[in-house]
Amino acid sequence: MSAPSAGIPAGEALPPEKSTPFAQMIAIARRDFWVEVSYQFALLARFFSIAASVVTYYFISKIVDPAQLHGYAGRYFEFVLIGLLLGAISSVGLGAFTETIQAEQTSGTLEVLLATPTALPTLFIGSLLVPLGFALVEIIFVFGVAIVALGADFQAKGMLTAALAMPPTLALFAAIGAISASFIVMSKRGDPFTPVVTQSTNFLAGALFPIAVLPGVLQGVAHILPPFYALQVLRDGLINGKSVTDVAGDYAILMAFAIVLLPLSLIALKKALRVARVTGTLGSY
Repeated sequence: MSAPSAGIPAGEALPPEKSTPFAQMIAIARRDFWVEVSYQFALLARFFSIAASVVTYYFISKIVDPAQLHGYAGRYFEFVLIGLLLGAISSVGLGAFTETIQAEQTSGTLEVLLATPTALPTLFIGSLLVPLGFALVEIIFVFGVAIVALGADFQAKGMLTAALAMPPTLALFAAIGAISASFIVMSKRGDPFTPVVTQSTNFLAGALFPIAVLPGVLQGVAHILPPFYALQVLRDGLINGKSVTDVAGDYAILMAFAIVLLPLSLIALKKALRVARVTGTLGSY
């Protein structure tokens, strides 16, 4: 997401005495929304790409051995759709704030942005709002096409379980995104974490295939990756129809990762910004 420079849209800066964190978040989100919708062709291409991916995985599911998915009712199409769901959530958390920081840094306005009365947590949350909104639209679109046109079958009684997994999952990836942003501030280089996290989620955490097909050592590695637990809760809810009580163990681990990593990531980002201010490199790229 390419964003114009400014934490608050031009002409809409709010005086410190009248500016509230909520108003600042809305102003940031309004700026980001108009940037997104100004690229209509990119939006259309994005949704075409999503639809093509869904149809591709539908046909791949026809050649996958159901025996490899005995824990998921033998249904690869539903299995992989939840992997795509996690991918949409992860892209919000990993990309929203890092892209804002990188865009401001590239244009030389990061120092100006951080000199405004917009607190870092406010900027952090505000930067997530519009990407999260678009991700929800994508998720509705994907599952609508999959269910209505391609016959995907999910358990309605597990929707609450899946819904409750969303906030800690977003918080988890947002924490990784904030850590990545701190490296961008310090190194003046591209995002170092998103490719690694994305590939490890796809390959090791089981986003695209069950970890049961991996060698034993890699299965052990999968169990120390936070996205593995997000996928477990989502699939147990939507495919197996399990309740929150049924997945309490995996849900507790997911929550623990989010609770620990999110504040630590914001502390790391604040420290990186403070060091960049002291060294005079905050506004350079």
